[in-house]
Amino acid sequence: MPVKYVKYLDTNNNILNIGVGDYTKLQGRVGTVKGGGVVAQVVDGTPNSILEDFRRQQREYVFAQTIDKMNTIWYDTLTDTQKETLAIWRSEWLNYPATNIIPTVDVTEIFGEFNVVEE
Repeated sequence: MPVKYVKYLDTNNNILNIGVGDYTKLQGRVGTVKGGGVVAQVVDGTPNSILEDFRRQQREYVFAQTIDKMNTIWYDTLTDTQKETLAIWRSEWLNYPATNIIPTVDVTEIFGEFNVVEE
């Protein structure tokens, strides 16, 4: 018997509601808790693709606050250690949709404080 509806809260407080038509195609609502409510988006796909799409959006949100603001002049002012740290951090974020592991590398020395989840 197929599952009709699933509500999932992951370790990052991301909410995933999935309505299942069959096991190969799903429609879900992906969102995060925001101001007491839920910011949701309807997406179609497999369970993994829905979560990966959400993680890509989360990564884009983080990059918009950080690496996307960086220009060549700013990058050239970083020390070699900071450049190595940034490369590792970026690589971990690029892998995040598939791994579901949020990078723990500290880049606040480069970017200051930033949000990982949209508020």
